[in-house]
Amino acid sequence: GFVTTVGWAFMLVTVATGTRPLLLHGPVETLNAGLSGDVAGFRAGLWGPAAEAGDAEIADFLEQLRVRHGRVLSSRQAEDQGPSSDEPVEDGIARIRYEVQFERGAAHIEAEFVQHAPGRPLPWVLRWRTIRVIGADGTDLGLPAVASSN
Repeated sequence: GFVTTVGWAFMLVTVATGTRPLLLHGPVETLNAGLSGDVAGFRAGLWGPAAEAGDAEIADFLEQLRVRHGRVLSSRQAEDQGPSSDEPVEDGIARIRYEVQFERGAAHIEAEFVQHAPGRPLPWVLRWRTIRVIGADGTDLGLPAVASSN
């Protein structure tokens, strides 16, 4: 009845307010957690293929990110989202491009954001399924590694 309705309304508002910063700025907190040595915090921001990556793959991704780019200083959604962004990758998953300023220069990030996963008791996920960092020189780095085209 009333308590259930209020509970769902509270949860929806909480999810909505938690989603907005993630969508606007991308996986900044997740990446910076990993770059500062908080691998558990980094993993907590991941879902699906990225979360299933082994310890060695995550360590390699974070080390290469640290060497090539450094910490994320700022990030915002790219104005040009590309031709494939109009349709979801899958139900509840969107691919989003970000313009990112790292310590060592500008780059782009393409990330798949999982908003919800149908079939779960509480369907909201709010985590990153893939992260691909595309450097100004055209090199890229992905987690999982298959997210990278190089």
